[in-house]
Amino acid sequence: MARLWARTTTFDSVNAGDELPILVKWETAETIRQFHSMVCEGGGEEPAQPDSNEPDAEAMASQALVAYVFELLEKGFPVSAVMAGGSSLSLRTFGHVKAEDTISLSGVVTGKCSEGQVNRIDCVVTIENQDNVVVAEATARIAL
Repeated sequence: MARLWARTTTFDSVNAGDELPILVKWETAETIRQFHSMVCEGGGEEPAQPDSNEPDAEAMASQALVAYVFELLEKGFPVSAVMAGGSSLSLRTFGHVKAEDTISLSGVVTGKCSEGQVNRIDCVVTIENQDNVVVAEATARIAL
């Protein structure tokens, strides 16, 4: 099975079972806060103050996981395909990502099909912590 690389991936070169690149992230309390601040600034909200009702760490970690899955997909597919109309991503969490966790993301192509003018690649991305516990899984559809 091939490992995908965004610079060379085309619909014809992809097959079920092909592996996505591997992405490893070290999560800290500071990276979670920075990610939340970036999301809030982009959304026009003020970041929560320490003594206010700040969103819980799990919600912030889920936002970061979605961003990490996009980063992984952009390593395996052209950015234009990942962001194209018809592309989608869904995330299911099974556990918690905590500060000081090291998480690894890996994925595999589960299928591909052509429907008219649309070529579609389906993938599953697994997110594990340093203890090899699956904390989340994402399903992605890439329109190539």
